[in-house]
Amino acid sequence: MFVEAGDKVNALEKAESRKNFCLQWMRATSPNRIASPTYPEIRDLLTNNTETAIIYWHLSPVSLTAFIITLDKFEVIATPVTDIFAKRNSHSLEKWLENWKTNYQSYCETGKQQSKESHPWRQSMTAQLPQLADILKIPEICTHLTNIQNLILIPHRDLHILPLDSLFLPPFFTEAVTDTRKSKIRTITRLPSAQIAIEQQQQTPRKIAPNSMLMVEHSQGKSGLKFTQIEAAAIKQINQTNCASNATTKTAIIEALKANSGIFHYAGHAYHNTEKSENSALLLGTGEELTLIDILKLKLVNYYLVCLSACETGITKKGELIDEFVGLASGFLPETNYVISTLWRAEERSSAFLMIYFYQLWKQGIQPPEALQQAKDWLRELTNGKLGEWYAGELLPLLRNAEFDNKVEILFSCGIDASILQENLATIDEKPYEHPYYWAAFNITGNG
Repeated sequence: MFVEAGDKVNALEKAESRKNFCLQWMRATSPNRIASPTYPEIRDLLTNNTETAIIYWHLSPVSLTAFIITLDKFEVIATPVTDIFAKRNSHSLEKWLENWKTNYQSYCETGKQQSKESHPWRQSMTAQLPQLADILKIPEICTHLTNIQNLILIPHRDLHILPLDSLFLPPFFTEAVTDTRKSKIRTITRLPSAQIAIEQQQQTPRKIAPNSMLMVEHSQGKSGLKFTQIEAAAIKQINQTNCASNATTKTAIIEALKANSGIFHYAGHAYHNTEKSENSALLLGTGEELTLIDILKLKLVNYYLVCLSACETGITKKGELIDEFVGLASGFLPETNYVISTLWRAEERSSAFLMIYFYQLWKQGIQPPEALQQAKDWLRELTNGKLGEWYAGELLPLLRNAEFDNKVEILFSCGIDASILQENLATIDEKPYEHPYYWAAFNITGNG
């Protein structure tokens, strides 16, 4: 209504106010709660930063609105609801979301005896994401991103569950759009609301030691996830951490979270509760669950990064809220600077590779948003030959110096994998993880 009247500032402020009202229960005990920000306060997030833009979506019964905020411009792209939600329109957002959700649910229910790789949800992803980009008018949005290198995305409602980050990056970008933008996007972060970013900026900057990490691994012992073990062991070596947790019970892990600081890395299983998002949980080795409700009770003010390397940790659900979504990742904000999470049930092997490479980049001094983007780019372009070289030159040395269950067996297996990847000339140039299924699920939330 306000956009139609030409009052884009009031429209943005109303959208933000409504969003924060619906998120209020999550931050009810926060000692630093502030009033919902005004447009000037939102714009101040970009102070002295000409290379960053905020893209703020709002989905109403009337229209889907994209507010594009840079340091020197404020643009609005509004699409009438009749264009994006008309059921008779095969290219409507409603139809697209219906297909995406239905196919993903079917994918999750596919039994082990069936091939998930050939499932329609995965097979159609490379065609569906460009369709989504057109529906959301991403090419038009990008005409307002000249010389922008960093994006802050603030989704709304169902947009939270979608890999929006990938729509601004190759291979879904055309050369024409890239030329118009005149720069390459280096980082893309997400936020539940602008207020979260403001609260993060008000926190005292924290310094973390390179070996400051709490690692919780749930690989289900000898019969568990081989690459979860590899991921945990390699990352411990990269960070040279002395804070790896032997805690397995829920109580012990909560106490370890309270006692440690810096980085919390969870490698294992998680799930999203589609009925009540606050019951979404990280699954522990004891069979217990660390739920969103448990996380909300913790104030992890000493953590710079929380990395949830597990399935569906970034999925959000409307639940009992009127107008906004909350997922596991939201429970760590605004106290934590960054949260890495996933949007769907990611593949174990490729997820481990991406996470290990991310920590290698961070160890080199590259900050988490750019490190994650570079890790996703690396995985997407990785050939079998280059993967074999990485196995032999970087992964195996890390694992030889680590202590973990089944070490001899896993080292032997990885050595065989490296040889096969490098010696099979027929497939040496293939890119096994080029498909967006393997990398587009990962996103980073927070504003540092």
